[in-house]
Amino acid sequence: MNPARSTPSPHPSVPSPPHPQISHWITSLAIFILLHIGCLRGDLSVTQEPRLCAALKGQSALLGCGYTADGDEKVLRSVFYWALRDPGQDPTVIHPDPPPRYRERLGFVRASGGGGSSLRVGPLHLNDTATYYCYISFLVGEQSITQSGPGSQLFVYEPLVLTAQRDCMCNIQCETRVGNRSAVRIAWFRGGVPVQEEETARTSLDPGEGDAHRVVSRLTLFPLDSGSRVNYTCVLQHSEAGIIDWQEHIFHTAVPQHPVILYVLLLTSSICILILVVIFGLAKPSRCRCR
Repeated sequence: MNPARSTPSPHPSVPSPPHPQISHWITSLAIFILLHIGCLRGDLSVTQEPRLCAALKGQSALLGCGYTADGDEKVLRSVFYWALRDPGQDPTVIHPDPPPRYRERLGFVRASGGGGSSLRVGPLHLNDTATYYCYISFLVGEQSITQSGPGSQLFVYEPLVLTAQRDCMCNIQCETRVGNRSAVRIAWFRGGVPVQEEETARTSLDPGEGDAHRVVSRLTLFPLDSGSRVNYTCVLQHSEAGIIDWQEHIFHTAVPQHPVILYVLLLTSSICILILVVIFGLAKPSRCRCR
């Protein structure tokens, strides 16, 4: 008796694709190994521009990367990688295999000459504030070289919001939200002159906002004379980039209106009374003396 044979399935089984998270880990591990192998010497140096980029939330930032070769050997291949690198930690690769929070927000632009590239990040989030490092893997002759650039700092912030009290003109407030509050401060100018006396309050946002921070500065106003006009400006200053945003507000007090009509009435009444007194004084009847 012949053993029963299993009937082959008309549709062969197709292996399911690996989980996206596992695929990202594998790719990141391969790139991490690539970044740490090769000869980290040679006459090639990686350049990055700009060194610091300050951009508003929702906009895009363009970070450039290139290299210079001092030797006579020709570069046969150059592969670009982008990563975030915190002190004491391994690099976190964001290109060519971006983590979930960067997906659909990164673009890679290769220069026409082939010697450089740019990474476009956008629309920007506040927690995109970081230092972005460009790695290039070179093939020079038969030698493999991997070099890292000096890094490009990206600082993301929200526009300054200036609020002034309309009822008392006693204080003015300026605030913003940033990804890293340690690098910025809010300063005040009165009529173009820096204000020395100011009260600045900085508080972190609730944990639901991630790494964002709220920076608030309140300035107490001096009493203004009548008819004066003073321009107050709050500026957002970065420790390295200088002034990156500003807002201004003009305070002016009206000149008190004199009661002209009342003055005219009082003057007219005084003249009328004087005229009446003169008329009645001249019209007094003369008295006859009887003998």
